[in-house]
Amino acid sequence: MIIGLEGARPTGPNGSCSGVRSHLGLTRSRQCIAIRSTLAGRAGSDDDVDMAGQSTAKARAGRARPRTVAIADDDEGVLHAMADLFRARPGWDVVGVAATGDQLVELVAAVRPDVVVSDVYLPAGEAPLFRRLHALVPRPEVVLAISARATASLRRKLLDAGADDLVRKGLDDPVEAVERLLDR
Repeated sequence: MIIGLEGARPTGPNGSCSGVRSHLGLTRSRQCIAIRSTLAGRAGSDDDVDMAGQSTAKARAGRARPRTVAIADDDEGVLHAMADLFRARPGWDVVGVAATGDQLVELVAAVRPDVVVSDVYLPAGEAPLFRRLHALVPRPEVVLAISARATASLRRKLLDAGADDLVRKGLDDPVEAVERLLDR
C-alpha cells in the first residue's frame, strides 16, 4: 500500500537526511524523508506484546519477515499516530516517512515497501501522485489513500489513478484497511 506524508525535505549534507529522531526514524526536521534502518531490530523482540496480550514474536513466526510500510502525511501528529498503529500490530515494520508526493515516490523507489499509506492532499499529491506510485516497478502490493475529506467522487478518482482504496483519516483504521486489501 502506498501512504504518503506531506512536508518532508532533506536537511543533511548533500540533501541527505541525518539525525534519526525517536523510534519513527524522523529527522529533527519533520520535513525530511527518513528511512529507518538502525531500529529494524526493535520490532519482534520477545518482550513485545500485542493488544490481546499475545507475543508478537509468536505471531510473526508464521511469516518469514514483517510486512514493510512507508507512510506520508503533512501533519506530524497524524504521522506519529499512524506509525504507532502499524507498530502496535504484529508483523509490521515502518520503513520510512515522507512529507511530499515527490519525496514519497523517491522513498518508495529506494526502499520498495510492501505497502504505502499516503494522505491525499500533499504537495505534489492527489491523483497524479497515485498515478506515479502505480507506475513504479515493482509496484507496492497495496497503495492506500487517506483523507479527512473522503467522498465517493474522490474515491473513484483515486481508484482510477491507481490507489487500491481510500479511507477516512481519523475514522477508519488504516492497518485494518491494508490487511483487508492484502487478504483479497
